[in-house]
Amino acid sequence: MKALFPKMSDEMTRSRRQSLCASTVSHVYKEQLLNLLETLNTTRAQFIRCISPNDHRQPGVIDPHLVLHQLRCNGVLEGVRICRQGYPNRLPFDEFVSRYKLLSCDYECKEDRDGAMELCQHLDLDPSLIQIGTTKVFCKVGVISELERRRRAKLSAVVCGIQASIRWYNEQKEYHRRLKEREALVIIQTNVRNYAELSSWNWYRLFGLVKQMIPMNKDKERIEELEKENEQLLNELSETQAQYERIEALLKEARKKIIELENEKNDREDEKREMRAEMLRNEEVMAIMEKRFDEQHSKVMKIHGCLRENEKKIEQIEAEKVELQSQLCKWKEKYERESVHRRDLEEECTKHESLVEALQKKVDAMSEEREREGSQVQQLEAELATISGKNAQHLDTINDLQKRICELNEKCRDCDSLVSGEKKARRRAEIERDDKESELETAREQIQKSDIKIENLKELCRDKDRQIKKLQEKLDDTVEKAEVNINEMKKIHKQSKSELQDRVDELKKTVQKLESENRAQKMRIDSSERESSVESDYVSGRQSRLGSRQYSLTSMSSFSSVRTLSRRTTEPDIKVPSSGWRSPSAFSMTYQRPVDSYALSRSNSQSQIANERRIAQLERQILNAHTDIEIQKREIDVYKASLAENEKERDSLSQKVRTLTAEAKSLERSISDEERKREEYEHRLKKTQDELAALRAKYEKSIKDSQIELLEEKRRMRQKMDELIKEQEALKAPRNSHLEKTLEETQQQLSETRAQLDRAVAQVSHLESLSKSQGAYGETWENQYRLALAELESLRDENACLKMKIRRQYKQIELLTQQSEMEADVVDLENRVGIVHREDNKTESSNGDNREQMIEI
Repeated sequence: MKALFPKMSDEMTRSRRQSLCASTVSHVYKEQLLNLLETLNTTRAQFIRCISPNDHRQPGVIDPHLVLHQLRCNGVLEGVRICRQGYPNRLPFDEFVSRYKLLSCDYECKEDRDGAMELCQHLDLDPSLIQIGTTKVFCKVGVISELERRRRAKLSAVVCGIQASIRWYNEQKEYHRRLKEREALVIIQTNVRNYAELSSWNWYRLFGLVKQMIPMNKDKERIEELEKENEQLLNELSETQAQYERIEALLKEARKKIIELENEKNDREDEKREMRAEMLRNEEVMAIMEKRFDEQHSKVMKIHGCLRENEKKIEQIEAEKVELQSQLCKWKEKYERESVHRRDLEEECTKHESLVEALQKKVDAMSEEREREGSQVQQLEAELATISGKNAQHLDTINDLQKRICELNEKCRDCDSLVSGEKKARRRAEIERDDKESELETAREQIQKSDIKIENLKELCRDKDRQIKKLQEKLDDTVEKAEVNINEMKKIHKQSKSELQDRVDELKKTVQKLESENRAQKMRIDSSERESSVESDYVSGRQSRLGSRQYSLTSMSSFSSVRTLSRRTTEPDIKVPSSGWRSPSAFSMTYQRPVDSYALSRSNSQSQIANERRIAQLERQILNAHTDIEIQKREIDVYKASLAENEKERDSLSQKVRTLTAEAKSLERSISDEERKREEYEHRLKKTQDELAALRAKYEKSIKDSQIELLEEKRRMRQKMDELIKEQEALKAPRNSHLEKTLEETQQQLSETRAQLDRAVAQVSHLESLSKSQGAYGETWENQYRLALAELESLRDENACLKMKIRRQYKQIELLTQQSEMEADVVDLENRVGIVHREDNKTESSNGDNREQMIEI
């Protein structure tokens, strides 16, 4: 069996397998599938549905029936229902455990599948609402919201507890601090009282003199105590040194053990690495064998699948091309509509501006005419006054003046008519002014609407830019895919071409061998025919009966002998019998034994038929090889045509991209023009802002007036304070503790009033800063001004209350001053204090004499 199946050389097997294992269509298809599965496993699918709000392509219009129909047809509602009934919320184990571990503080969970299961059991979750998979926890609707509610409640409780504990701790600290302050105050009071009592005691003074001699003994005792403590510390130091030496020895032994264990660990890791490398090698060998088997089995199906895929890709590219063209047409139509709408808006804006300017001119003219008429009325009134004076002075000329008065009355009537006409004109002007103001408001509203439309256009342009970017990305993806497909086709073409060339070379070699064999056989057939013709002439005289039959047999035998010769050319040791050079005796022997010769000729004819069959099979193989070559040439031509079409489509797509970029640039230019116009509108709006600034100035003036009032009140209060201080200084002559306390209380109250006034001023300044920083309108300023006035009134009320309190305190002071008995007591106390001071001086002098004596001793 081993002899029948000899081993092939390694070089032949490697070259053949490498050629088969090269990047074939199935290999590429498997790689693409693996990459797709990896991306699906690493990503999270999000389904996006595009829904048209209406059929008229109008913004801001929604047809609910159409939207519901689209949602039902797209399966969105069914998907939502399935998601609700299923497990729409999915969380990995580590995220689930780390987020909801707070709900089970007393229980420790690992961030894996077992930890997630234990956490679900500990939280008492219904198993019908939660399912645990291999990598994630699947939750139904409402589970996550319930867990989040619990988590928020837990966090709020924890935070409240922390706040309560911190507040309790702060209050305890404050309480202990106040207790310590109270104890310190008590101790200080007791010490002061004791010192006041001892200061007049003679023995305490003597103790103060002898106190300097006492510390010497205490220093000796302190030195002895320190020496004892030093000895104890030395003993402890010796013990610690001994412990340190023991610990160092233990550390050395532990380090040695650690080094030995690390060496063992490294050896075991090396062994593990070697075993893993061997396992990987074996796995790679098995994978390579499986791949080779699969590739050899599905080689023909791959080419057909690749062709189908290319056809499908070409169809997809064509469909995308049609979609892109339709989208381009839609965007062009939208852009044209928006440009027309924008032009209409610009024309309307220009018309409104011209109307506003004309109305402003009319208003100015009417105001000038009004001023002129007012001046005329004043002149007429002056003339009337002069005429009445003249009538009083010149009584004699009454008759003459009566005529003039009549004329003047007529003039007055005319003037009254003129005044009434002017009033009517004034009312008309006011009505026109109101109309113009309404028109201005409408114009402003239209300007605001135009700004909103401009912003919408900008958003649309941004959306278009995004869509253009998406289209460019799609084009880039399609180009990349086409390039990848072209490269794959080229590789496949090269491989098929190389394989076909190998086959053609092999077939050429076989054809050459067959042609050489055919030539040799033809030569032998010719020679055998010549020999048969010679033998037939030689035997024709003796064997007339056998005739044609014998000749046919001899010819068949000669032909078979030629076939056998051609067949045995590879065996040089075997001797081939030449039937062409037989003697007549040999021929007679064949004639004497016709049965034997007939059997031999029959065997020769069978071998000849077998050889002819083999030749026919070889010719069929050659024809099949030629047909395969032609088919593959045709396939190559088809691939070339598809590549050319792909390149043409690529060029067309690039041209489309260029046109889209040009359109985008034109849109950007139009947007820049719109922005310029918008700046012009903003410049016009600045005028209205100036008017608002004038209103603000008025409110600021009112605020300044209020500040001036506050300052005046402060001055008054300070004057009163100074008066009170002067009165207090005048009343300080009678030293009385009660009076001092009352004065201190008044000073505190006055300081509080000052603080309140400062606060009010600070509030007013704060309001001023807020008014400056904020660009609010007149209503806000009025509200703030009213609030400030209310605060000022409240402060005035407080000041009035304080004034009443101060008056009451003055009354109390007057009552206290009336108590003349206190003055006598004060005088007695002063005398006693003087006596005490004298005694102290005497004692100090006596103490000084004693010290001098002690020093001399």
